[in-house]
Amino acid sequence: MFSLIVVFLPVRLAISAGPYAVWQSSCATDTFPTTRPSGFTPAPAFGGPLELITPELRVQLLANGEASRRSVRFDPHPIVKWFNPCGSAAWLITELDPCAPDMAYGLIDLGMGFPEQGHVCISELAAIRLMGGALRIERDLYWKADRPLSEYARLARLAGRIVD
Repeated sequence: MFSLIVVFLPVRLAISAGPYAVWQSSCATDTFPTTRPSGFTPAPAFGGPLELITPELRVQLLANGEASRRSVRFDPHPIVKWFNPCGSAAWLITELDPCAPDMAYGLIDLGMGFPEQGHVCISELAAIRLMGGALRIERDLYWKADRPLSEYARLARLAGRIVD
């Protein structure tokens, strides 16, 4: 006799209704959840061994965030690629929310075959520790975008993963 035990783990991933939908709202405080799980201490996304966002990248990402608030048709090239060094998760980030600079927007692939455009909290990604704390989410230093985000998203949906 076999028994099946199913465990559901809560996964927080803010997905917009469509590209840049949340960016079109005013900078209301209820745009994103502000509560964190008890005991959560975000790691800094800046400084440390490898920054997820350098000051130069931050300027570009914030400029894209402002541009996307002005135009629904704004379709930028991703600025930065983050990845899990011991897994298949990857993030292609195009912009930061000017009103909540800890929230990034881009193509998110958690390695489960369903890449989606959406939002991710940078401090939460920076807080992830892998392999007993030896590894973190990393920025691909050599990756350069060669197409707009919509094209990456189209190809990712067809392949079930980010294709670059």
